[in-house]
Amino acid sequence: MLTRRSLLTSGAAITGAAFLPPSALYAASGPQTLKPNVCSAALKPILSWNNIPEYRSESPRRTSLLEPGTDFWKKDWPGSPIEGERLTLTGRVLTPQCQPIANARLEFWHTDSKGLYDYAGFNFRGLQNADDDGRYRLETTMPGYYNPRRHLHYLVGVRLDEDKAGILVTNIIGLPTEDEFKTNKPGATIHPSAFKRENGVLSATFDFVIDVG
Repeated sequence: MLTRRSLLTSGAAITGAAFLPPSALYAASGPQTLKPNVCSAALKPILSWNNIPEYRSESPRRTSLLEPGTDFWKKDWPGSPIEGERLTLTGRVLTPQCQPIANARLEFWHTDSKGLYDYAGFNFRGLQNADDDGRYRLETTMPGYYNPRRHLHYLVGVRLDEDKAGILVTNIIGLPTEDEFKTNKPGATIHPSAFKRENGVLSATFDFVIDVG
């Protein structure tokens, strides 16, 4: 399992050494609007491991967040993952030239349907690796509103060859409703029209574009 300590000691270094607040991290990478088949707008590496919003290391390895995670306090807080609208997110990790990045590390975390993060356990937190074609799949529920929007956090790590440091990118995937999108509320990443519903499950596609140099 890749932790903050192992990242810093294994060569997956982070560009720069600034200690930034969460708002600065968002500004550094900027929201990315979903554009199918466009692979040129690369996400920017984060400038510091510190202050990644609501992040907890050592999340369990899983592609589905629908099962409860380890609850340290044994209080089943903040709620059962079976509550809320089912959501599936799929996509690829790509270079700006649309080439797949195999085995990239992807970590996701978000609130429950009531807008609460689990800080004691690992509900709605998980990591996975992209396959050989750079593909990933995340099964979860629609997060609740928090500050002041619905969103998923992500952290994507790409390990380069032994002569180069690794790359980390982080930001949020905003999930606005149609009304929120029309009123220009901040944080729109996936347009509401990009979602499809089948058998009661919402699904959408989101690609991560990373310049590996």
